[in-house]
Formats: sequence, structure tokens, C-alpha cells
Amino acid sequence: KYFEDVANVDDDTRNGQVRVILVVENSSRYYSVFLPLIYTEVLSQTQNLVARGINERERFLKRRARPKILLAESFEEAFGIYERYREYMMGVITDVTYPCGGVNDDEAGFKLINALDEDVPALMQSSHGEHRAGADEAGVPFLDKNSDTLLSDLRRFMKNRMGFGNFIFRLPGG
Repeated sequence: KYFEDVANVDDDTRNGQVRVILVVENSSRYYSVFLPLIYTEVLSQTQNLVARGINERERFLKRRARPKILLAESFEEAFGIYERYREYMMGVITDVTYPCGGVNDDEAGFKLINALDEDVPALMQSSHGEHRAGADEAGVPFLDKNSDTLLSDLRRFMKNRMGFGNFIFRLPGG
């Protein structure tokens, strides 16, 4: 699915207004586990959004319009993808530590979060729980990669922040 997304993202965003989810992770150990979780959740949420009363052709087209998931392994790659698909960006899920400027940077994820438009939903994830305080300070949810509730935490973020859940009106006070 990932290679299909990479191959189709330009055409699908330009012609179909399909949204993009950016995942920033440089550890193959984690992205080989994390990407299938995200795909499972995106496919599940997309399936839930497809109305049961429509015909099979419309159902197929709506499923095909699911968000594309793109992976970046460095700050420069992530920011390049973000800039290219900015108007289609549905959300960003980023690790904290990954290459920036050619060296491993313990602040790369925070730099990316600070570079995003304020209306782009973002999730900070790390296997180091001490990064939670920095995520709280940046005003973004934190996902512990070692958590027993990883999938449910990811699902909650996608439902509450990325538009897969119910439409909720919020006043400035919350």
C-alpha cells in the first residue's frame, strides 16, 4: 500500500483532492510496525465513513480516495513532503529524534512541529517517555511507542484530531 501511495499521491491529490498523512520515522524497526497500524486504522476509519446505502461503484471510489500515507526519514525529507502537499495535509505523525542537517538531532521532531501550520493536526511519538514533557509544551499529543495501548491511542488521535470521528463544534474555550 505504501508503494501504491507514493506512486499515486501526485495524481490523487491534484485530481481527487485526496488527503495526505505524513509519518516521520527513521528506524525501520519502528516504521515496519507502525505503518501497518496506521494503514489498518485508516482503512478501518475510511470503511466506516463509506455510506452503506450507496451503490458499489460509489463505494469503490470512496475507498480509493482514502488518505495517502507518506514516510520521511529525515527533517529535510519531511519538510519537503510537507511543503509539496501542504494544502492536502491531513496530519503529521513524527518521531522526536532523526537526522536533520545530516546529523541525528534530538530536537528534529520539535523543529518540524514548529514549522507546521497551526491547523495541521500533529502527533509526537517516541520510545523515550521523557519526550512527553516537550510534546506537552509544544501543545501536541504524545504517543509512547512502547505502550500497551499504542493502537487505541493512535485510533483516538485519528478520530479526535484528523477528522475520522464525529463532527464536533468547539467554542474558543474548548
